Amino acid sequence: MSIHRRQLFDIVRAPSGPMRDNTSSMFSVPLDSPATLAIHWPDGSPCVAVEMYLLDITDSVTVRAIDGGTLRVVASALSHLIRFCWDNNIEFWELDDSSFHQFVNSLSDQGGSQIRNRNTNCRIIDYCIAFLTWLQENISIGRLIVGPRAQGPQIVLVEQTSRWARGQSSHRLKYPFRPQPDPVDRKRPMPRHVRNRLWDAVGARYDRDEHIYPDWKSKFFMARRQLALTLFEATGCRPSELSLICVGENADCVLEKVLVMQTMKRRRPNSKRSVPIDFGTAIRVINFVADERASLLVELARSGIEPLPNDRLFLSGTDGSPLSAPSLEREFQRLTVSAELEQNACISMFRHRFITNMVKMHIQDFMSKRPDRSSSRPSDADYRLILERVRSFTGHARVESLFHYIDWAWEEMTSFDHTDTAIKLLQLIESTYGAISSLIHSTPRTSANRKQAELIVNGARSELLRLQRDYVDLLNNIRH
Repeated sequence: MSIHRRQLFDIVRAPSGPMRDNTSSMFSVPLDSPATLAIHWPDGSPCVAVEMYLLDITDSVTVRAIDGGTLRVVASALSHLIRFCWDNNIEFWELDDSSFHQFVNSLSDQGGSQIRNRNTNCRIIDYCIAFLTWLQENISIGRLIVGPRAQGPQIVLVEQTSRWARGQSSHRLKYPFRPQPDPVDRKRPMPRHVRNRLWDAVGARYDRDEHIYPDWKSKFFMARRQLALTLFEATGCRPSELSLICVGENADCVLEKVLVMQTMKRRRPNSKRSVPIDFGTAIRVINFVADERASLLVELARSGIEPLPNDRLFLSGTDGSPLSAPSLEREFQRLTVSAELEQNACISMFRHRFITNMVKMHIQDFMSKRPDRSSSRPSDADYRLILERVRSFTGHARVESLFHYIDWAWEEMTSFDHTDTAIKLLQLIESTYGAISSLIHSTPRTSANRKQAELIVNGARSELLRLQRDYVDLLNNIRH
């Protein structure tokens, strides 16, 4: 085995066969399969100390069989320390101020063409200090590897205070020679013109796919891209959450007006939430399941492929297996290339847009119901109440993680005439763009089938009539 192997760990998934659903006689694979990580030195021999550490922290971090979760992030960070100790022929418990400072400096010299920023290096150092702390408490007992200067450790730490939202703070021991962190540049919500360009790119990708794939497959790819954009914007979900949406759990989404999905950034297994969706979004989900998704499974079976969809909404067009989160992210990146954007765009910007809109609507609702407070903004206690409502839909564990959305919401409300009616009209126009774009690209692809073309046209008429009624109602409100 080459000692220059890039990754020093492998995800080890516990063998688990498919489980039968007694209610539907279908087989499915458990979402939360057990997993751990195997860690080795650069020569391939097991790195027992780090493996024991990862096993010990498994209950306190997120572990996913599909990609390792947070445990994989910790292993990736510790790989730098493993490689450094190997190259310098030193044991973990022999590290001291001099050698650890050399290790910290080496982090800045690594990375190749994709150099890590200083915030990433700081996280790597913190993970390594946490491991060394565990090592002295559980393995190398009696040897003080890290600690405050007064205790005479091999690696001196200092107490640092971290400031959190709304005046909260915490005190932790940190390595004093960590790089100065880069300023945090939060990703802004998805701009309107960018999301419109992405919708246009769906049509451009379909025109390209028509010349590469069979008709049924190019139609499936276009419908899958359209639904992914719709749900990213309508629910603010993460790619991992979108990949785990199940058909059975959402069979009644048109009646219930909610979409049930996993919440991935939680350590509790099977943590789910119900996100409100409008009637149009629910119809698109049901139509995708009944049309393009069903056609995919039929065509694959005809081709001699036995698809195993496991009740997932989003499937691979190659074999009908559940589509992974990395695959959804790569598909989105291909869309951004086709859109020829002049600025960076990522899926998380849809999530920021969704949360900002939710905070904005809750603030407006709060102000409208309290005319005595209309001349001043809500208090911190009021904001906490508002954000607690939003948190139930976004899957955040802490209200403090949502406070910066308040500033973004006020920015949007004060950037134009922010009467309630005007804002609702703007949101209606935005939601229309995706619906009309889908109809435009659906019509030519069914022109050869008269019956299906009539269904598309009738659907377009119904959608336009609904929009007409909504616009008239809003305009009447403005007139009054």
